[in-house]
Amino acid sequence: MARAYIALGGNVGDARAAIAQAIRRFCDGEEVTLLARSSDYRTPPWGVTDQPPFVNACIAIDTRLDPRALLARAQQVESACGRDRTRERRWGPRPLDIDMGEVLKQMNIETEFDAVRRQPIFLGGPVQTERGFVIHKPHGAWDVTLKVSDELGVTSSRDILEAIARGEGPAHSLVALGYAGWGPGQIEREIGENAWINVDADDRVLFDTPSEQRWEAAAALNGVDIHRVSTHSGRA
Repeated sequence: MARAYIALGGNVGDARAAIAQAIRRFCDGEEVTLLARSSDYRTPPWGVTDQPPFVNACIAIDTRLDPRALLARAQQVESACGRDRTRERRWGPRPLDIDMGEVLKQMNIETEFDAVRRQPIFLGGPVQTERGFVIHKPHGAWDVTLKVSDELGVTSSRDILEAIARGEGPAHSLVALGYAGWGPGQIEREIGENAWINVDADDRVLFDTPSEQRWEAAAALNGVDIHRVSTHSGRA
């Protein structure tokens, strides 16, 4: 069994009832077992603001399914609960489907390149999701850049997005909204508890590997088969 955390949300109809129904369908007690459920939280819409606020919740589960099968199960539950992704409005009700074109539009930056418009935007973490961060190679000379390795940098200033829009950006880039943060001593404690697999930064994983395969590729750098990792530990 593997431990996973699933976020749910919506703003169409009785969202709280829809979330409760989705949890009942998702957690069958066999392939997916519900361990804990958060309270419901009301959050304002982002992107398109002339719509109702969202209701969000999170559940902790144990599952026998691998990540792809778990995603497929979630999408089946969405369909069973009446969701049709083909009819949804960009920036409207879930999902928050973002690409570079939408981000540039919000920032009043124009681009003539379709490849730039279609560049996906990733969720960097739950903190300050209104802020954008660009992971890129090479460093370049941007206004606000943190150099994280000899070749990789993280930039949070507008000038790099303007350059990408003109087709003059870094050779490789990945754009994310938000970041993950930890309290004092938290990350050190989690590392001590073996909650993380630490590997050297590898730009091939970031830029040359399909996004759905990156976690497997990153773990493989240390010879770890992520599908054989157990959530339980003990002593022989």
